[in-house]
Amino acid sequence: MKFTFFVESPTPTSGGVDGEMIDNSTAKLGLVCHNEYIEVTLESKNYPGLDTNVTHLQDEACVPGYRDATKVIFRFGLGDCKTEYEEDESEIRYMNKIIAVVNDEKEEDAITRSSTRVLPFQCSYKKKAVISKVQVNPQFTKIITNTEDFGNFSYEVNLYTDKDYSNKVDEFPYVIGISQRMYLEMRVESGDSGLILFPDECKATPSQDINDKPDHAIIENACPRDKTLEFEYKMSGEQQFSLVAFRFKSGYQDVYIHCKMTVCRSKEEESKCAKGCQENENDSRKKREVKDDFLIKQFIGPIKVKGEEDKVSDALRKKVSQDNPQMFTLVGVLVGVLGVIMLGLIAALIIVIRKRRTEENSTTLLVYDE
Repeated sequence: MKFTFFVESPTPTSGGVDGEMIDNSTAKLGLVCHNEYIEVTLESKNYPGLDTNVTHLQDEACVPGYRDATKVIFRFGLGDCKTEYEEDESEIRYMNKIIAVVNDEKEEDAITRSSTRVLPFQCSYKKKAVISKVQVNPQFTKIITNTEDFGNFSYEVNLYTDKDYSNKVDEFPYVIGISQRMYLEMRVESGDSGLILFPDECKATPSQDINDKPDHAIIENACPRDKTLEFEYKMSGEQQFSLVAFRFKSGYQDVYIHCKMTVCRSKEEESKCAKGCQENENDSRKKREVKDDFLIKQFIGPIKVKGEEDKVSDALRKKVSQDNPQMFTLVGVLVGVLGVIMLGLIAALIIVIRKRRTEENSTTLLVYDE
């Protein structure tokens, strides 16, 4: 994703380079907003006389990673080079400036038109997402938006088999016993180490549809809802929780777990991330929720949960098959033959019954000889 970004600039500060400090409010820059870093390109064709050897960001130590006679390219982390930020309910914006010297192409004896330009830019990132794992891509999902002037954070939701979160499940459907514990981890990957991940909601449904019924609440606004849930919210870019496996009644075979998440900056003391679980505020939060058109809905699953009766049946079949493969085959043949015989007997019985009913219901004519 690459685009030219135009933005009003804040009032610049002077210093560092000879010449007048000019506030350029229509900076023509090539800007790419990655999840871990920002890449910005300044080209001399947009600023004739650009001195590519004298350019830096707000932090004078942040110089171009690439330069030639026609352009310079900066690449830096979201929290580096004195990058400033601001946020609202839906976005986090990271802002910086290029400080560049533009020389007068035709220098005159008495005057100069050389100047130092301040070229502002910013990258915006959506804060909310509905994340989970996709069956065809069971490791992680990178998402948020396809809007041209927004960058992407990377989110992961992983399922593990152990409490140390070291054995990750990579293949789905995943089969688990009904009494076993499931371990899940969600995280946000970004170049900004100050991001906090807040679990708005995690719930289970019997399908890929997050709104399907029946459903089962696991987490709501960082508060536990499942009675077996082990979860401790922390001010971090990752959250871990576990619960005992379950399955839906009424013949549903699969379980899909869906999670909604929001990211905040750690320095925002009034954000919901800073407050954590607030039981008495859950209802008011739900009322304040605004529909987010940019949310991406995916799922983790299917998870197939087996009960004790399933385990016994599977064990018997496996035992017979392993101990005597030939006997297992013979039993299968005998079952097939007996099935055919039984079908024949049932058919004959039906014919006899129908014949008797026909005889009972028909009119009988008796002829006597005199």
